[in-house]
Amino acid sequence: MHEWVTTKIGLKPTIPFLNNSQQIFTRNSILRKLMKTLWLYSALSRFKFLNYRSKIMVVAFTGTHIPLIAIVAHIAWRSTDNWQSFLSVLSTALVATLGGTALTLLALIHLLRPIILTSQALREYGQSRKVLPLPTHFDDQVGTLMADTVSTLTDLEEARRILEHVDADTGLANRTKLISEIAAAVEAGKMYRVCVVVSNGYQRVATTMNQGHADKVMKMIGDRLDAFLGADAVLARIAPGQFAFLSFEDFLQEGQSLNALRSLIQECGGKLSLGDVNIQPNLAGGISTYPTDSSDPEELLDFAAAASDLVGARSPVAAYLPQMRVDAFDRYRVEEDIKLALKRDEFELYFQPVVAADEGRAVGGEALIRWNHPERGLVRPDQFIPIAESSDLISEIGLWVMDAACKQVGAWQNNDQRDLKVAINLSARQFHDPLLLDHVKGFVNDHKIDPQQLEIELTESSLMDDFDQSRVIFGGLRDLGVGISIDDFGTGFASLSYLRRLPFNKLKLDREFVDQVDTKPESQAICKALIALSEGLHLDVLAEGTERAEEITYLRELGCNLFQGYYLSKPVSANDFVASIEQGRLRSLLEKAAKTELRAA
Repeated sequence: MHEWVTTKIGLKPTIPFLNNSQQIFTRNSILRKLMKTLWLYSALSRFKFLNYRSKIMVVAFTGTHIPLIAIVAHIAWRSTDNWQSFLSVLSTALVATLGGTALTLLALIHLLRPIILTSQALREYGQSRKVLPLPTHFDDQVGTLMADTVSTLTDLEEARRILEHVDADTGLANRTKLISEIAAAVEAGKMYRVCVVVSNGYQRVATTMNQGHADKVMKMIGDRLDAFLGADAVLARIAPGQFAFLSFEDFLQEGQSLNALRSLIQECGGKLSLGDVNIQPNLAGGISTYPTDSSDPEELLDFAAAASDLVGARSPVAAYLPQMRVDAFDRYRVEEDIKLALKRDEFELYFQPVVAADEGRAVGGEALIRWNHPERGLVRPDQFIPIAESSDLISEIGLWVMDAACKQVGAWQNNDQRDLKVAINLSARQFHDPLLLDHVKGFVNDHKIDPQQLEIELTESSLMDDFDQSRVIFGGLRDLGVGISIDDFGTGFASLSYLRRLPFNKLKLDREFVDQVDTKPESQAICKALIALSEGLHLDVLAEGTERAEEITYLRELGCNLFQGYYLSKPVSANDFVASIEQGRLRSLLEKAAKTELRAA
């Protein structure tokens, strides 16, 4: 920050090779030498009633009267017998000296005026930050003093302006500057909207890489926003991961404003390259309106930020509604509770069996997180995971799940349950974490498990956010020996030409297609195509969400062999998992399903 400001305004930074003790010693040595040259000024300063001008007058008066005193003493010594001559010479010398002294003092008063004005300018700036005008065209010492004073105060004011109104990392206006712009717009009585753009991945980059890299990412996003909005917009960085700007034109109509902000986010939210790391910004936007929502600049910013924090899954933008403040507060409380839950180890893994129909037994299970809240009891994932996904907490939860799942696999290995695979769901944010492979490898090594007993699940849409990076991660997981499954397959828009280039092992049919598949022709057509695709690509296929015997029977006839759902078992705790997958129980359920007659579609 110091180097940036000094470079920006042309000041010389401190000497870097001097440490604090060396600088103090050097400064004190210079000060002692300087004090020796100020002995007369120091001596006269003991007389508190003398200002600087009076000190000059005393010295000038004394200096001009020394000749008179010398003349009088000489005449008195040589002409004591002629007092009339002595008095004549004395009076003449006194009149001449007084006249010369008066002229000298008058000239000195005017010659001292530049110093007095310079002192007043410095004092005025210190009191009111007003830079008084001083002439800068003189080239003697006093003239350069005035010129240097004006230049230094101007540079200092520019530095203070930068510190107070400019964000050092992006070069954009800061929150203070934007607040003043909003206040000016309020005074002008213009209708306008405040738009906030949030980068939800800022803290994640800061923690996984470093603060400098996170600020570089914000600089690149800020440059994109600035270029998109143009020179007329006042764009500001109002918080570490937030930008904001005022809009008077495209954003006036509410529907139009949301579309315009959505276009901005789509245009500026593309992949960023930071060295050899690709980063996909997760941008969201919120809008508040003056005077509808508020006339207070701080509230308008807070309202727009609240809207951006509560965007839905269908759209990355939202307009502020009063209920959002309540929702934002509830969300904040949940986030704080999640942080405490991570510290207090309140989370627990449940496991839902994955059953191989041809073997009549469970071959593994999907790890599903539950929250043992001290007041609310067992909290389902759908009540806190969406909130965690909108913040960086989802990454911390994901790491906890991975660690706990690997630990449980190790425990089962020690109890001769070596053939059970455990599947772990990854969020899109966690999947694109540049340290993901290191985390997986670390947990596998820490708990000394066979990586083939671990399976990573991710959704079809998340892997298409950055296909090149997905190929790298898939290749790394394959090299580690970890299985890869694509969840909710068929619900996204991934091209088959892309999918066949990814080294994964399993497809999971989404429950949307599995539900009532035995009676729905549309679902039957989709499941037939996906199962045929899996066979052609030599992939396992798993039907999730199977809740009826008819669904299992129909899908087995199509060639699906792996099933997961409430018909076979609900998710259970790790302690109950082994008991819940007893071969006899599952085999009887599968036999019952096989005997179930299917109704005509």
